[in-house]
Amino acid sequence: ANYTPRVMKTKSAYYPTNHPPWTTHQYVADSVLYTLLSVLKTGMGCNGSTIQKEKAVKPPLPETTVAEKAEVERCFVCEKPIDQLDARAHNLVVNGTGTNNSGDSSINESPVVVTCGDWKWITDERKRSGWQSDEAGSLIRFRLKVSHSHSEIPTMSLTYMTSHATFGRFLVTFQPISKAEASPLMGCSDVAKFKNKTLLPSMEIDGRRQQFSLWETFIFSGQLDSNDGAANEVMKKTVLDKMGESKDVEYIDVYVLNNNYYGNEHRVKIQTVTSC
Repeated sequence: ANYTPRVMKTKSAYYPTNHPPWTTHQYVADSVLYTLLSVLKTGMGCNGSTIQKEKAVKPPLPETTVAEKAEVERCFVCEKPIDQLDARAHNLVVNGTGTNNSGDSSINESPVVVTCGDWKWITDERKRSGWQSDEAGSLIRFRLKVSHSHSEIPTMSLTYMTSHATFGRFLVTFQPISKAEASPLMGCSDVAKFKNKTLLPSMEIDGRRQQFSLWETFIFSGQLDSNDGAANEVMKKTVLDKMGESKDVEYIDVYVLNNNYYGNEHRVKIQTVTSC
């Protein structure tokens, strides 16, 4: 039998690359209903067999996954984040652009600090909250706790808006913060350093897409097993190497730079930053 659904576009609201068609939903609904009816049939003794009533019946679910175990384990899932800054629950942002950042501990210790440019917290009628920038060269810093156990390697994730209109590229870098050393905030004078990957390793993430506006999440794996070599390199040079030198890293500062100096695609929007 051919189980490939016959799909026909009948409405303008149609997302073939991001959402399955109604026929896929029908297959899932049929499978779930079949399973429920089978459980009820067995539990109520409607199968007509005394032997089957007394014998435990395994549910019609696969014992193993379709993909190989090693492949499944490579798909990182953060069940219990160590720390998270979510714009839907955290709308405070400190403006540190007009102060001496190195000397103001209250600003330095704040979870979200604008260190250069026009970053601000915004939301809309659809509650698509986020920290947003429309000005190239704008820099924001997120401070996240990491595990106190030196044996636990941190993994960082960043959820950001992608869109076919106005959204563009941004750069990400990390800075481990130890208890012994107080690192000053990077500000407008440090923006030029992002051009030198040797001086300041960073990675560019693209917020553009051909159609629709959707959230995306990029993961910087502490295991260095990302499919993106640039992500592994940034994570190694900025986080893992530094944590190897210092045994008392307490936080990781995540810096995001609006890197859209040309064209109309100038907007960057961050929703969630997480450490695992």
